[in-house]
Amino acid sequence: MTSGKRKETAATIILAIVCVGLIVRLLVRVSSVDAVTTDAAARIVPRRPARLTGLKLASAQPDPIPTLNLDLYSRLQSQPAPEPNRDPFAFLPTPQEIQAAQAKVEAARQGPAPPPPPPFKAVGFSQSEIGQLRAYLTDGQNVYAVHMGDEVDKRYLVVSVTQAAVVLRDELDNHTAELPFPQ
Repeated sequence: MTSGKRKETAATIILAIVCVGLIVRLLVRVSSVDAVTTDAAARIVPRRPARLTGLKLASAQPDPIPTLNLDLYSRLQSQPAPEPNRDPFAFLPTPQEIQAAQAKVEAARQGPAPPPPPPFKAVGFSQSEIGQLRAYLTDGQNVYAVHMGDEVDKRYLVVSVTQAAVVLRDELDNHTAELPFPQ
């Protein structure tokens, strides 16, 4: 055999011995843990509560192996789980979103807003010799002289003219409005 082959065989034997040693060590540790676990499970060690001594806090020695109280565990398992009271994946609304939602609800509760009044003001009326009334309306810039059935500003129809008021109907939304004459 050559010297290179001898070195390789020696290294292989050394590695095999190290591997066997590690496996034995692992088996010894696992078997000792099983023995300690069964001993600890068989005995129940009560813990002493922490107590105050002067200004120092003295606590009991921690139990090296945690134990499970089977009575408490079975009582806990027999109780039903509480129902969730919210969606854990939903974010809470911001105060602005809450205020906007409340405004929408309030607007819906009040119903639709009334249509705006006509932009005219009744300023007076006159009566012809045959008894037909003519009303005078103004929008602040123009004065309109209208009879019953006339159209004003291509939107409002004069429904009636009396000595007390003029009744106009908005042709867009069929809303009627009464414009009284000043006294």
